[in-house]
Amino acid sequence: MIRKIAVSFMALVLSVGMMPLCSLADETVVDNKAEAAYSTSKIDMIDRDYEVVKVRLAPNGGKGKSITFEVDMVEEVVPFYLEACPFTRGGYTFTGWNTKANGKGISYKTGEEVPITKDTTLYAQWKKNCNYKIKIRAPKKISVKKPEFTVKATVKSGNKAVKRKKVILIFGGFKYSAKTNSKGVAKLKVKKAAYNKRMTGKKYTYYVICGNKYRKAIMVVK
Repeated sequence: MIRKIAVSFMALVLSVGMMPLCSLADETVVDNKAEAAYSTSKIDMIDRDYEVVKVRLAPNGGKGKSITFEVDMVEEVVPFYLEACPFTRGGYTFTGWNTKANGKGISYKTGEEVPITKDTTLYAQWKKNCNYKIKIRAPKKISVKKPEFTVKATVKSGNKAVKRKKVILIFGGFKYSAKTNSKGVAKLKVKKAAYNKRMTGKKYTYYVICGNKYRKAIMVVK
């Protein structure tokens, strides 16, 4: 698509900060050729042809219709700014945009600018919200004399064990991870570096995270 834009020559001169014509007479040195060009020019309008490309935002499974924007290609590359996602999807969380529906293209986040050179479609990307339930089995008290202790986290979705899912444990500023086994159980071993004598007699909250769900528990260091 080609869009023709007419730009006033005088407006163009003033917009780029050039000297108004009337000021030429006040200058000590005047380029006669330039003066002649200004005085004899019969150009009142400049016509420029800009290509117009389309940027389409596709819901990609979300609720709503695709939205198309027209972009004037005033340069070889024009930035397109991504604002908040206009689509929603029940049971899913929006994670960003991608040049391919399957998410294997170039990814962009809200607030980023996309370099546009041609017609482009950006597909909304979604992550399914998990309904995991996390059960923690761990000692309520630990001793600074023990080299390590284990936290067992059982992850289920309804009544089904969640297999081969990454589980994260955060304790004392340290992070540990393990994957659930065939029974949905992840064994996370906390090493002594995460606790010391200065923590003796105190209660500490730790977190077990799986997907976008988490459980927290309290442990006493003795």
